[in-house]
Amino acid sequence: MLIYNLGIIRKGSQILLLNRERSSWMGCWNGVGGKIEQGETPRASMHREMLEETGLDLDSISFIGFITWSSTVGNVPGGMYIYEAKLPEGESYPTPKATEEGILDWKELEWVLHPENRGVASNLSVFLRSCHAQAGAVHLHGYFDDEDMVDHMSFPLDASIDKDLLRTNAYLHDFFEKYRMYRTPVGQG
Repeated sequence: MLIYNLGIIRKGSQILLLNRERSSWMGCWNGVGGKIEQGETPRASMHREMLEETGLDLDSISFIGFITWSSTVGNVPGGMYIYEAKLPEGESYPTPKATEEGILDWKELEWVLHPENRGVASNLSVFLRSCHAQAGAVHLHGYFDDEDMVDHMSFPLDASIDKDLLRTNAYLHDFFEKYRMYRTPVGQG
């Protein structure tokens, strides 16, 4: 059901972020990731995207949640799997580094989460705050009025859900059905 993924690569208190050269979130710091290819599992896709976008071949990738969204523009909700990997102790990854996708650089988590920071993709900073508050996997749903996130809600999530695509799809189907029953897009209610 979800066709995108996003990866958070950590090194101590820092996160490797990409300042994107193009949509979506052009000009904002965000994780690495992209579209899940046909026949690819979300986890395998994340491993491939991390390797392609950073050159890092990270074996230990953990599922930490979903970010889903709905918007006043269009009527199809979307979403992505979120994974985290840690740079192994003693391994360095010098930045800033220019890539085809944009500029990679290490950013302190405190900077990423700062409430006045307008340079980070809004759904990423809200997701990371939710992860800290709930200490585990999280499902964050953001409501967008065009490009601006105007509201959100988050729920704790069983981290094993990504290992069962049928279970994942059933959970997301039920969530979006419930969403349609009680949420009216901004400006239409």
